[in-house]
Amino acid sequence: DLQMIGWVTRRYFDTSTLHGLVEHGFLTEREHEQLVEARNHLWSIRWALHQLAGRAEERLLFDYQRTLAKHFGFDQADGNAAVEQFMQRYYRTAMLVEHLNEQLLQMFEEELLVSRQHLPSAEIDEHFRLHHGYLELMDEQAFVRQPDLLLRLFLVLAQHKEIRGVRASTIRLIRDHLYLIDRDFRARPENLDLFLQLFKQPRRLYSQLERMNRYGVLAALIPGFAQVTGRMQFDLFHVYTVDQHILFVIRNLRRFARGKRADEFEKPIEIFERIKQPEILYLAALFHDIAKGRGGDHSELGAEDARSMLSVLNMHESARELVVWLVEQHLLMSMTAQRQDISDPAVVDAFARQVHTQQRLEYLYLLTAADIAATRPNLWTSWKDALLWQLFDSTAKRLAEGLDEPIDLAQRSHELRSDARELLRQRQANTEGCDDHALEQLWASLPEHALIRMDADQLAWSTANILHHAEAAEPSQHWLAVCRGLDNKKVTELLIYGPDFGGLFAILAHEFDRMEIDVLAARIATTSEHKAWNIFQLLDAQQAPLNASDSQRLEYSLVRQLQQRDIEPLAARPIPRRLRPFITRADIRFSPIQTETGIKTRLEIITTDRPGLLSSIASALLSMNVRLYDARIATFGQRVEDLFLIADENSNALNEQQCVELEMHLRKQIDPQANS
Repeated sequence: DLQMIGWVTRRYFDTSTLHGLVEHGFLTEREHEQLVEARNHLWSIRWALHQLAGRAEERLLFDYQRTLAKHFGFDQADGNAAVEQFMQRYYRTAMLVEHLNEQLLQMFEEELLVSRQHLPSAEIDEHFRLHHGYLELMDEQAFVRQPDLLLRLFLVLAQHKEIRGVRASTIRLIRDHLYLIDRDFRARPENLDLFLQLFKQPRRLYSQLERMNRYGVLAALIPGFAQVTGRMQFDLFHVYTVDQHILFVIRNLRRFARGKRADEFEKPIEIFERIKQPEILYLAALFHDIAKGRGGDHSELGAEDARSMLSVLNMHESARELVVWLVEQHLLMSMTAQRQDISDPAVVDAFARQVHTQQRLEYLYLLTAADIAATRPNLWTSWKDALLWQLFDSTAKRLAEGLDEPIDLAQRSHELRSDARELLRQRQANTEGCDDHALEQLWASLPEHALIRMDADQLAWSTANILHHAEAAEPSQHWLAVCRGLDNKKVTELLIYGPDFGGLFAILAHEFDRMEIDVLAARIATTSEHKAWNIFQLLDAQQAPLNASDSQRLEYSLVRQLQQRDIEPLAARPIPRRLRPFITRADIRFSPIQTETGIKTRLEIITTDRPGLLSSIASALLSMNVRLYDARIATFGQRVEDLFLIADENSNALNEQQCVELEMHLRKQIDPQANS
């Protein structure tokens, strides 16, 4: 952007200094000072980056950001706050240069080029007119006499699709008069009513909010938004600054509303058609992350900000409360879907009680989908889509039953078995059919709590493979490993069935890590005949389902190792460069938990993702003869949050001493440099 400004200045004014733009009326003295200050700051960062890297490094990589933050005086804050403050100043500086460049190029185009002369010009109302396709304020003093025009301008832009943008002179007037949007301005209902009207427009909402952000109007109107403008989060999960993420969430909601990208957002588009007041969603999106970096719970603080502003808006009380609730609970659905076992009726029941109504469920589902899809590119996948929809559908059914009604597990089990049996009959229509006796005998061996956490398709598929294996396998062939692709979720599902033993999970984890396979979810069960009945959802290193060749290789390798009970050594792999700045001491927690088979131990591990992590955890469990009953794998950027349901070799919860010893073994594996 700076070079673009310099090139145009030299081409048209034959001057190599930025001040030449002031002399020719394209920059004010204040804008020139801002531009020079921004350029000098960027040059300072670049010089320090070169010194730190020892070469002409032009990328402000994570590796350098902490050191640079300290160099520039951001070393007093705790945790990641220092580097985030340093980067926020960088982003704000870059944004300032970008916006001034945009303004200057528009002025150059208006004054020096003739490309707009064919565009229409006309009066729009008493304050605004169209000048060759661009909106212009007719009276330069109008903002002073009528400050509400600072908001009305964007409403006019949203209502007139023929307007291509705002004239550079008017952009400058907006920025020069932002001081008028003060506490008194924000306290006037008639001013904020213009803002609310913008959210009710059928088109161009996102583009106007994005424009308001560029011009500084959003930051002036909502003080909390000013604090997150240009704010980054020092992790690999959030790739956008907070203000841009917020606007992308609103853009996604607008896509749902207009039915765009239906192949990607089929279910959200379907649910959006039921929404009666979309402005509730847009307002909730605006405030959902507005308190990031402020300290404390950003959901609660954001809800307070929303309640404060909404109290001035002309909205029904129930609509206000829904916005506040959505902001406060905006993480509830994604955390439940990704970190808990949503096939467990008790989990669905607890979630349904928090949501309480179908209306809340629909609004929260849409906000959650838009939020996930706006966090970073490709984060919204068929897997997450299916996971979120499963929770939505299960919760809707639970709400329809009535929360006062107890969970009928027997009925769920009956329906599941019936549906699975019907699927088996359909799939075996051209064979002799399924052996009902063998079917019931097999299902009876599976603990009821494990059976009802499968869906009918999973139960039918795994059952068919196990029964076929029992009939066809040689006596020495104890193990079954079979993969299938799930087109609706775009993942590979792996079934493991055979005699349970202590090193089973370690063998599986080592092979997953060796083949660079990501585990999205695990369903681990042991039958009454001490057979492991495990189902995993997998993706390859490119976050795609396994191809046929890799699936066959995985099946063959696992059967061979399980037969021999041999854990093949895993070659050490270096930690990727992009992960190194985030390696921290793992957070390891133990807690007792009541299950259908007695008290077990819940192990939670929060740490930095890295190659071989799952196999390292499995090795530590094996070294203590710990039995694994269930696992929940969740990765958020570089952060891993894994849950394991474990017990000792006698199927009892670990005692305090065993927990201490297991933590020591875990730290040796995943925190080699940390003190135990």
